[in-house]
Amino acid sequence: MAGESLYGRNGRSATLLLYVEPRTTDGQVPPASGLQAWYERFGLALALPGVLAEFLAKDLGLGTSDDPPAQLGVWLQSYHPLTTMVDPQELRTLPGSSPSNWFMGWTFASPDGRPGRETARDLLSQLCEYTLHLDAFEQKLDQISAAERPETTVKSTWEHRDLPVLAAVIRLMDETATGQVRISKVAEACGLSTDEVASAVEALNGTYLTRQKTLGDAGSWVISRPTDAARRAVGQWPH
Repeated sequence: MAGESLYGRNGRSATLLLYVEPRTTDGQVPPASGLQAWYERFGLALALPGVLAEFLAKDLGLGTSDDPPAQLGVWLQSYHPLTTMVDPQELRTLPGSSPSNWFMGWTFASPDGRPGRETARDLLSQLCEYTLHLDAFEQKLDQISAAERPETTVKSTWEHRDLPVLAAVIRLMDETATGQVRISKVAEACGLSTDEVASAVEALNGTYLTRQKTLGDAGSWVISRPTDAARRAVGQWPH
């Protein structure tokens, strides 16, 4: 945005800021949530960088990379001690300490980084130790992070499926100088199964290319008319 200060931010990065002021349906301040709820919220927040990258690449046709690496910041603030937002339940504050009214945590993506659940636990640990100053909280966090529950993640298909399919479609059309190609040929070219390519084409249809179904199986479907956004996405400007 024009005039926006870049202090503390990399000018080559896209920045997404989400401001949330919790309220009940009648506009009142909600009761404090327990550590379990905050662990799950941190886990959901950790999915946002991947979702943002997929939106930039798929919906806007912009190139993305891991330089600089994706990062996530969490900032909680209250006019009162943060126990008005985070309920420590049976845990007690260390003698001589009092909860702060704010918390800030940062995490950066890395190829050898830790899984999302472990990172969510690290953020929760920082909250307990440095903001709430809780005593003997590690065992409670172990119970929370070890509990069996469905993984709450948003799986991106862009890098490993959609983008390779899109690149193969454009390469085949350019090599053969034809305006269309069948899904079976794309599957051979990119090393994915016919079903995987068909799913990718369904996701890409309209924004990046045109898919025409036939009476046969998915391998016989016809792909045509890659858009300007498709060529930008694979690093090839429109001819």
